[in-house]
Amino acid sequence: MSRQREISHARHRGHGSDIKSVCCAILLIGLIPVGLAGEEEGSVSSPITRAGEIDPGQIQLPPKFFAEKIYSVDRETQGSWVALAIDPQGRMIASAQSKGLFRITPPPIGSGKSARVQKIDLPVGQAQGLLYAFGGLYVVVNGRAAQGSGLYKVSDTDGDDQYDQVRLLRKFNGAGEHGPHSVVRAPDGKNLLIIGGNATDVPECDIQRPPPHWRTDSILSTQNDSRGFGAHLKPPGGWVCRTDPHGQVWELVAMGFRNAYDLALNSAGEIFTFDSDNEWDMGMPWYRPTRVCHVRSGGEFGWRTGTGKWPDHRPDSLPPVVDVGPGSPTGMAFGYGSHFPERYQRALFLGDWSFGNIYAVHLTPCGASYEGVVESFASAVPLPVTDLVVSPRDGMLYFTTGGRGVASALYRIGYRDLETPIKFQRTSEPSQAFTQRRELEQLHRPADADQVQRVIDFAWPFLSSADRHLRYAARLVLEHQPCRWWQTRALQERNAQALIQASIALCRAQNGTDSEIQQKICAALDKISWSILSQSEKIDLLRAYQLAIIRLGIPTAKLQSRLLDRLNPLFPDASGNVNSELCQLLVALKSPLVVARTLDLIATSKTQEEKIGYMLFLRLPGLEWTKQQRQRYFQWFKKLHAFQGGESYDSVLTQIHQEACEHLTNEEKKALGKLVQFDPEKSSSAASSVIKLQRRFVRNWNVEDFQSDLVKPLSNRDFDQGASLFSEIGCIRCHRIAGKGGILGPDLTTVGRRFTSGDLLEAILKPDRIISDQYRATTFKLNDGKQITGHIADIHKGKWSVITNMLQPRNYTPIDPQVIEDAWPSNVSMMPSGLLDTLSREEILDLLGYLQADHHRL
Repeated sequence: MSRQREISHARHRGHGSDIKSVCCAILLIGLIPVGLAGEEEGSVSSPITRAGEIDPGQIQLPPKFFAEKIYSVDRETQGSWVALAIDPQGRMIASAQSKGLFRITPPPIGSGKSARVQKIDLPVGQAQGLLYAFGGLYVVVNGRAAQGSGLYKVSDTDGDDQYDQVRLLRKFNGAGEHGPHSVVRAPDGKNLLIIGGNATDVPECDIQRPPPHWRTDSILSTQNDSRGFGAHLKPPGGWVCRTDPHGQVWELVAMGFRNAYDLALNSAGEIFTFDSDNEWDMGMPWYRPTRVCHVRSGGEFGWRTGTGKWPDHRPDSLPPVVDVGPGSPTGMAFGYGSHFPERYQRALFLGDWSFGNIYAVHLTPCGASYEGVVESFASAVPLPVTDLVVSPRDGMLYFTTGGRGVASALYRIGYRDLETPIKFQRTSEPSQAFTQRRELEQLHRPADADQVQRVIDFAWPFLSSADRHLRYAARLVLEHQPCRWWQTRALQERNAQALIQASIALCRAQNGTDSEIQQKICAALDKISWSILSQSEKIDLLRAYQLAIIRLGIPTAKLQSRLLDRLNPLFPDASGNVNSELCQLLVALKSPLVVARTLDLIATSKTQEEKIGYMLFLRLPGLEWTKQQRQRYFQWFKKLHAFQGGESYDSVLTQIHQEACEHLTNEEKKALGKLVQFDPEKSSSAASSVIKLQRRFVRNWNVEDFQSDLVKPLSNRDFDQGASLFSEIGCIRCHRIAGKGGILGPDLTTVGRRFTSGDLLEAILKPDRIISDQYRATTFKLNDGKQITGHIADIHKGKWSVITNMLQPRNYTPIDPQVIEDAWPSNVSMMPSGLLDTLSREEILDLLGYLQADHHRL
């Protein structure tokens, strides 16, 4: 746990740059910690990478645990392994991102021998999910293998212990880092669960546990990611589906994830996943750390693109079990079947690719869900973990490293004092709350006509439960039933909590705008006394008001006035979360008081996230401002520029500022003077954006030139010289180390924890070899023959805004999509090559040593 805290503020992130610029000298495109990108076919294994592999003795583990490396993957012929499964004979199946499948026979424990690996000679691979079940191997292809992305079953039809048949069960529309991922057995043992990222369309489902009326549901207009990532993605985001062994009947179980990669089931049959967020958004109010989620029937976890992500406190989504912090979620596995101490047999193990960590999460039932404590279980420098499995045959925890074409190997972790595995049969529910939640979840479907009233009567008392998870499950029961059966009962409900939850359900279940229902819902909510509500109940009430406006239409002038009379006296509240929801409501209702009171909150808020949230809300038109208030508002942009955040921090502030300026008259702009000009990227780097010491060309360096140098550790290099070079050749203008430097590129403070010196050098010298989906540019060919390469940052009024120079992310190139003749992913990195050609061998080694150093101790 201590190391998790230690690294919580050091995170390497990523970003491209103008190919002619020298400012992103060490931009590790392809090593960015967001999911797992596809490795390039034909990549050549480097002897440096092999020499730089982590020794298992360097893996930090709790007392009496040990690690063994049992196989080094040849990158040229076997790729980089990202998925694992175990077959009935206790052998393992591995998949490479851009290669095929491999069967592994582990050696005896402690033998020092290498595993035996056989290629599975079938046209299938590029899998990010593998499972042996129901007499065959299920493969979730995420790429171009076989017939493309989809769920496949690979079988041995003649019993010769060789797979000989590949069948596509369901095709998926999605691929890449946020494509389809893992497959596991469902809790009933008779079906499958599959998880997909937010760039993968939900498969056509026969059954939908979440009521099929999801929307963005923001009371105020949102902004897309300031750098355009995921701007086209819409709800429901990442998803979990259940299907039968033949892939014929599909059921949507849960949704609203960003890019959860794997699933794991505990002994009570409860499902968990490990979800990520965009590290560009660190420091923003909508950023959510990587987190463990309890996946349940009808679960909505609130992912929306850009600024639209739902905060955890809203009642129409579910909160995480525990926040883990910055990281890159990969494989998951419970410790069941291991020969570990009981504490670890019950633990949920999580792979973190970016920080080279395996976490152990210790879960405890809490009401109808769980709470968790995170422990750093295994870590090394580097250790890019991709998948985890426990082998019941030898009680060891096996894991792969690799991903994005970096060095790949197979390791296992054991315990020196053999512990007897606990017999984990399906246990009973931990508490009455679990039993009640599961009973409610069985009703997450439209009931038969003769059962509707019974179903509603059963669910209704739980709307006022003290347990948030029971209230959530009960509300979904209502939303699946026709409103005419329960609308009157909802509006006449006298219990405040039940009325709020029923009102939320009623707003969500309507088919369209309805002024009459809106009036009735707001009138019912107005009767609830604010003073008797807890903080969470206040938030729920405000969310019900929001949804009445979002779902049922713009309020009439009379209703607007009545709502302002109700809400204006409540703002501000003592709670920051309550104030956030109140402020959004009052901005939407054009309160004449909201500007002055929100400006006061900006000044007194304790966190930059709160300040930025209020700045975002006040950017919209139609509010009443004085000249002095506008001055105060626009002065805050420069004050906030002094704060720190992820790569998008400055560009987000610029985007908010730009939209706020769009609504000003010429006279108002003139009165603000220079305050209407805000370019943090330019102001922070203008003085040094093109200053570069002239250096003599040395040679066109290749990775092979350093084979003998990188076999040896770089811990004794001249770090002062490396730091000087980091600044001199321009790296510091885009990259941050130990809190100093630019933010346009990834934070390199902990890059040495994850990558060998060989991987680092190769990424610098060959920036085009691996390009992350998240950072890959698109080339647009226009009908006049002109070509534009960049990232789509915004789509507004039928026009596309494309970033062509990542050093100037707001300097858009507009494109009319109607004049686009063709478009294709660019195979050229926006990071320049030849960046080290003016450095000597010793200088390059000093620079690499500095990058790999433990900057927390320097």
